[in-house]
Amino acid sequence: MTPKAAFDNIVERAERLVAFHGEMAAGLAIVNPMTGPQRNVLNDDLLRSALVLAVAALDRYVHDRVTKGIASAYKKGNLNREQEEFSIPVSLAFEIATRASRAQGEQKQTRAANLVRNQVQEILHKRPFQSWREIEVAFSLIGITGLAGHIQNAAHLGDIGPYKNQLNEIVRTRNLVVHEGHIRRHKRGGKSTLLEIDSATVTGAITYIKGFVGHLETAT
Repeated sequence: MTPKAAFDNIVERAERLVAFHGEMAAGLAIVNPMTGPQRNVLNDDLLRSALVLAVAALDRYVHDRVTKGIASAYKKGNLNREQEEFSIPVSLAFEIATRASRAQGEQKQTRAANLVRNQVQEILHKRPFQSWREIEVAFSLIGITGLAGHIQNAAHLGDIGPYKNQLNEIVRTRNLVVHEGHIRRHKRGGKSTLLEIDSATVTGAITYIKGFVGHLETAT
């Protein structure tokens, strides 16, 4: 499989999704000419899209929790290791200082803390918060540690290990969709073939993420 063959496969699937959207949005019958296998791929791509959105929902939730709580968490003092090691680029620190000084000179009501918070939010939104470890670090930044124990108690789990692995497997599948089009890897030649996906897997992933976020909501 050549790089161009993989590209063509993914782009063609994207075009079919757009065509399908147009027919659905217009209330038309699904008449876009497709073979049976092509329609099966389209159906599976709808599932892949649903999985990507579900992980995006989790990522957005964690980012919002962190960006809304990070300023107050740092003001409390007694920082944990992740908080102490979190840093911003030196260039950004100078930019914040310059803006604060300029605002003071112009007698504007601009607080340095607000500038810091806004810039920290920009930094955090460039980081993924999807895997178990990434989410643990994210919550540590707002002073919430011991997340595994909290989830274990909230979900009444005897062993937290399989629960962690389930999240990481969901994220791994999402990454295969987003970064590789969910195409099997081939060392040499060959046609592009897709990795399998089914509605039970995606429904289970969504159910897991909803329950996980429900438990995160109670973590303080």
